[in-house]
Amino acid sequence: MSILVIKHVPHEGLGLLESIFEEEGVSYRYLNAYETPFPSFDLSKASALVVLGGPMGVYEADKYPFLTRVIEILKESMRQKIPTLGICLGSQLLASAGGARVFKGPRKEIGWFPIQAKSVARKDPLLRHCLSEAMVFHWHGDTFDLPRGSVHLASSERYPHQAFRIGDSAWGFQFHLEMTEAMIKDWVEIAEEKSKNPSPDWNACEILTQTPCFLPEMETLARKVFGEFASLAKRAVTR
Repeated sequence: MSILVIKHVPHEGLGLLESIFEEEGVSYRYLNAYETPFPSFDLSKASALVVLGGPMGVYEADKYPFLTRVIEILKESMRQKIPTLGICLGSQLLASAGGARVFKGPRKEIGWFPIQAKSVARKDPLLRHCLSEAMVFHWHGDTFDLPRGSVHLASSERYPHQAFRIGDSAWGFQFHLEMTEAMIKDWVEIAEEKSKNPSPDWNACEILTQTPCFLPEMETLARKVFGEFASLAKRAVTR
């Protein structure tokens, strides 16, 4: 059994999670949701599920029909109580799978911004390692209501719903703990190439300058958080 990892665009991969999974002795397999036809898979053989980010919105299923399939997979993973982690778009898809509304936020949150952990996060299997405040990387412009019955784990000044848990097996992180310096540079370059005009919501130079300052501490947190998730995946194999 291995971790099933759903990608929505080629350049948004596991990042730091790849090395953490390898160090923990956990295998993984990418499923490229953007491929046509939708790749075959067997969720019953997955020890865990990770759903990564992407530039599309959950409400754009007419343009990106594979999003509907991913939501179905998330619903099934929660039904089977498979350890599940949704990152950025993945968290929004998880919220939708949990019955919540996903919509455009007030403004984009791109770059380094702090999150504040809720007091309940101290007892969460993953975010118990997060201090009351942590500087993390963001790249999103959508948000969501919390699914009914979910546990609210973290917030930020711009986006109150930064992390949540559904039941005891599914987590949604709006932020990107998985980033490496190379990934950040790559995302900035891709965004600059696509943008004809400078965006008021983010500054490439500022992001690249801040990254060496904030990345090492975030990586330390990421190794603890994702190490816990890898442990959940390993325990799922032995059930």
